[in-house]
Amino acid sequence: MTEAKTPDEKIQGDKRKTIWKQIIYGAIFGFTITSAFNFFFGDRLDSLPALSGDAILLNFIGFIYALMGVVCGLGLILPKKMAVQMLNIEDEEELDEQRRILTGSSVIMLAIGISLCLLALSGDSAIISPEIAFSAIIISTLAAIFITVKDWKHYDELLRQMSLEATYLSFSITAMILWIWCSAAWIGWMSLPSPLIIISLISGFYIISIFIICARKGLLIKK
Repeated sequence: MTEAKTPDEKIQGDKRKTIWKQIIYGAIFGFTITSAFNFFFGDRLDSLPALSGDAILLNFIGFIYALMGVVCGLGLILPKKMAVQMLNIEDEEELDEQRRILTGSSVIMLAIGISLCLLALSGDSAIISPEIAFSAIIISTLAAIFITVKDWKHYDELLRQMSLEATYLSFSITAMILWIWCSAAWIGWMSLPSPLIIISLISGFYIISIFIICARKGLLIKK
């Protein structure tokens, strides 16, 4: 006979099921959006100059940033009941309390996502002029700094701790990878990482770190 699960074990099991459901739904959503984009714009993309592998990677990361910004922004303009479900917030009162922070996060994510895509499409591909791409990077960076500094006082203790933990984790992972990669390149075992690869590592692992910290805090569980 199997032993009956304790209430805590049942809760943990439900949490794991919920996380896996969200991962699967997210993958399906991403696949659907990508497929639709290729269906409507695939022929036009074929006529554009070919992108290098590191440019494609950075484009994908930029798309993830921009998508997160759009989803967060849509959640703020939808009716409150729908927004609470979409943004996984406890109730409408918490939505009102977090509106300023969520608005800033949406703007930052969207601006950085667009600037990363523009940067990936500049350079060798020459789809976007270098001046436009670099200006977008500078503007999005300054906007992120300005909004973060201005809104930091509105963060509660949990959000501040999560921001610092995500920053520390992403820096540690990226530094370790570059440490080993550059060491191997110096002794001739590998080629040096390109600038776009370094930017992809920094921006990509920051997103991954955010999800890791949110999962550890139980914020990915449906409320």
